[in-house]
Amino acid sequence: MNLEISIQRLERRARAVRKASFWGLGIMIAGMVLPISLQVLGLDDKFQWVLLVLCGCGGVAMFTTGVLAGIYSYKYLPALGRAKDDLLSTTIAQLQQQIAELGRKIDRP
Repeated sequence: MNLEISIQRLERRARAVRKASFWGLGIMIAGMVLPISLQVLGLDDKFQWVLLVLCGCGGVAMFTTGVLAGIYSYKYLPALGRAKDDLLSTTIAQLQQQIAELGRKIDRP
């Protein structure tokens, strides 16, 4: 039971990191696409500061998304795999014990 709770906590943290990296990816794409669309519309002269802010946000989002993706790939993904394998082996061991107990109960008259 304790193993299942720790796996659930690990899955929640991993989901939060993955969700944050997707948000960062979206912000990065917006930070790269919006300046291009402003230039296409001819509004880049009027809103020069907006271009700088969007490019800055895109750059920061790119860096943080890379960090979050690295954390997820190297910390949470292998840990989740190991935890699920541990849970599976624990469950199989418990089933073997339960089968042995049932066998002993059936053998008794």
